[in-house]
Amino acid sequence: MATLVTAMLAKIAAQHRALASNLSVGKLQSQEILTSFKSDFNERMTSLEQNVKYLQTSHDDLVNRQWRQHLDLLRWGNKLKADLSSEITSSRLMLQEEAQKTSSEVNSSLASLSSQLAEVFAHLKRAGDVRKEEDGSSSSKERESSSADRYRDSGWKRRWV
Repeated sequence: MATLVTAMLAKIAAQHRALASNLSVGKLQSQEILTSFKSDFNERMTSLEQNVKYLQTSHDDLVNRQWRQHLDLLRWGNKLKADLSSEITSSRLMLQEEAQKTSSEVNSSLASLSSQLAEVFAHLKRAGDVRKEEDGSSSSKERESSSADRYRDSGWKRRWV
């Protein structure tokens, strides 16, 4: 856009210079006035051209600066995105490890509980079988004392304390 404006101003300046050089002495009534006018006109046109070049350079600098800032923001955004992604991945891995550890502990506890329940059921079954045998062969007093002895001797209580 700045190049288009520069081209238009250069064309207008050339047209005005051509008009100024075509002025005759008769139209301005003296050679001195014509020379003064041409000199003043050329100075103003030169100043205008310099101002246009300055504005064009300033505009280009401003656009370049804005592009650099934009690129810097994009780079910063990409770095921030990468940092956050890394942090999220790290947190996810940490949580996953913690969940696996907790799951392993729960599975171990369940296995231990299952084993202990199996021992309890086996003990209860043995106690019930012994009781059935005693019911058929001895009195109830003997059953009480022998069941108590077997319970004490089995060591089951020691495993659960």
